[in-house]
Amino acid sequence: MGGLIVDPYSHQERGIARGSLLLSGLLAFGIFLQVLYLTKDFGLRADLTQDQLYSLSDSTKKVLDKLDKKLVIEAYFSADVPGVYQMDRQKIVDLLDEYSQLGGSKCQVVFYDPLEDEAIRERAQRLGIQEAQATDVQDDSIRAVRFYQGVRLRYGGDEQKVLPLVQNVATIEGEITPKIRELVSAAKPKVGILKRAAPPANPMMQQQSPDYTLIRRQIEDRFEVVDIDLSKGQLLADDMALVIVVAPKDLTDWEKYQIDQHVMRGKSLIVLQEAAEYSLAGMYDSYRRQPFIVDTVDSKVSWEQQLGTYGAQISNQVVADLNRQVGMLAIEVERGAGGTQAARQAYMPYWYQVLPVEWKQVAGNIAKDAAEAEKLAKTLGVGVDVKHPTLDGSRGVTVFWPTKIDLKAPLPEGVEGQILLRSSPLSIVEAPAMSTVPTEVMPGLRARIGSERTQAPLAVVLSGKFSSAWKGQELPKRPTPEANPDEKGGGLLTNDPAPRAAEQDGAPQEGAKKVDGLGEGKSDTPVIEVPSEDNKAQDGAQPIGPPIPAQVPNPDEPKKEEAEPLPERIDVAKEAGRVVVIGDASFVRDDFLQGLPPFGLTRSVGAIQFLENTIDWLALDADLVALRNKRESDRTLTFVEPSIDGKETQDQINARVASAKKFYRWLNIFLPVVALLGVGLLLFAKRSSEKRRFLAATPR
Repeated sequence: MGGLIVDPYSHQERGIARGSLLLSGLLAFGIFLQVLYLTKDFGLRADLTQDQLYSLSDSTKKVLDKLDKKLVIEAYFSADVPGVYQMDRQKIVDLLDEYSQLGGSKCQVVFYDPLEDEAIRERAQRLGIQEAQATDVQDDSIRAVRFYQGVRLRYGGDEQKVLPLVQNVATIEGEITPKIRELVSAAKPKVGILKRAAPPANPMMQQQSPDYTLIRRQIEDRFEVVDIDLSKGQLLADDMALVIVVAPKDLTDWEKYQIDQHVMRGKSLIVLQEAAEYSLAGMYDSYRRQPFIVDTVDSKVSWEQQLGTYGAQISNQVVADLNRQVGMLAIEVERGAGGTQAARQAYMPYWYQVLPVEWKQVAGNIAKDAAEAEKLAKTLGVGVDVKHPTLDGSRGVTVFWPTKIDLKAPLPEGVEGQILLRSSPLSIVEAPAMSTVPTEVMPGLRARIGSERTQAPLAVVLSGKFSSAWKGQELPKRPTPEANPDEKGGGLLTNDPAPRAAEQDGAPQEGAKKVDGLGEGKSDTPVIEVPSEDNKAQDGAQPIGPPIPAQVPNPDEPKKEEAEPLPERIDVAKEAGRVVVIGDASFVRDDFLQGLPPFGLTRSVGAIQFLENTIDWLALDADLVALRNKRESDRTLTFVEPSIDGKETQDQINARVASAKKFYRWLNIFLPVVALLGVGLLLFAKRSSEKRRFLAATPR
């Protein structure tokens, strides 16, 4: 018998409850709209990307906090942009708005369209912001699009920096923030470069001088760059933040002592060390070692000893890498009968890429058995230490005839060290060969790889309170400027004491100077004497010949600077300093950075970024290094591990990749179906179990 269900609420009460709920909803919505209106000037964003590409870093916030004048960011952006730039355009605009939000009233962003206003276009062109061109591919058309996307930074109305083209949202902060910092900073840090003059170019050999001018160009916008010359006893300035020694050669003890005292003052040092220097004559078919010495013959403390005192061990050996996956090609000329020549490309074992690979993970590929692989894995390190600020985000660094640079064991007390770059495990360390022509050296290297293979460190960083390499040593003799031959006299105008004029009777006075080699005493030929300033005509006698101007000091002529007093020697650093030693200088040489002719096929990659980061890290705000390294992560799928023994051909590697892709393609098709069926079976089993329990609990 069923019971009677009574509704405790009347129809009227339910209506009142619905009305109250509706009114509460309307009030809540109104309050929400009021909050939106009141906070319309406040932006709230959340960057959910893994790389934080659309958020300004703490370094930018620090720079904007230092603004004491109005900063105007003028964005010369045309409205019509190619399709490939449209998505990045909006992201760049949003990032510029972030600058405005963080800068507050001291930072303003203004947009101009040069394609809509002739005056604006002319102004942009005067600033160096030129129009760019790109091809816009649509479904049914292809068109060339002209567009502007440049930025001018105006600080206080009279200072400015211009970026002609900004196009990568991942790097725009690394371009803009350092420029703002330059405008805000009163003075640039001073960086000194010590390098020897490049030999003259030889046009007959189609070879440019192996120089390092691009280093200066890359950093002179944010540093005061000076060339170091200590040949005349100069001192390194106390305000020198960083010294860069490029391919050290013919170093005198005075130069080494000045560098040592720079480090003892707690300052930073970068050394681009070379164990050997090789020529690239003709069409780069001659790779022969050129003679040079690091220390002068009278050196009492060698450069190797000095770096060893800081904790770096230079070996004066080059490192060849036979891993074909990292190798680079060089042009080799084959000469045939009758003087015929044929150029071909060949793997150069001394040119290769240092990659951010955890080499211990591939130890099994080169070991004979599992026991050897386990032992080998304990000794192998990562190729590029991307955890260090100077290499964060690096995808590899190209090196050319690199030198083995290791940490001393044990390190000096109070000094910490870290290896930044390592070759692959298929490397051979050897004394520099006279010739490194690929076909000449490869057979011998292949024969030795089985027994001599190793992984070699190529760059180290040291930090701490260093001890002087000259502690307990006699100080080197300070060079003195050579006297200028033009200032030693000769001719009528001389710096010697002024001679006296002849007596009235013609007898020469003491100190009188004979001219034109005429003899003393009486002669048939009159003696011409140079009158001095105190020569007074006696009894109306007039000097013979035209008057000679006296040597009167010129007040406008700069006085010779006296040598700076030698400061007291520092044997133990009072402040912590940092030293970076990189076993290669060629990787930032002009010709390698620009690409070797004739086609620019061989080019240094990642080197200038590594060196720039190192300079910024040592002499500037370390946070700016992170900005330069900011980039989108490479999420390309790696289907197979590369073979490092060099036995596989490229076709075999491609076949393995194709097989792996096929496997993952079918897995992508069947895995969702299997997963869906599995979920359905689990739900069916769960519901069946619940039904059985319900039926079991129901009384019959």
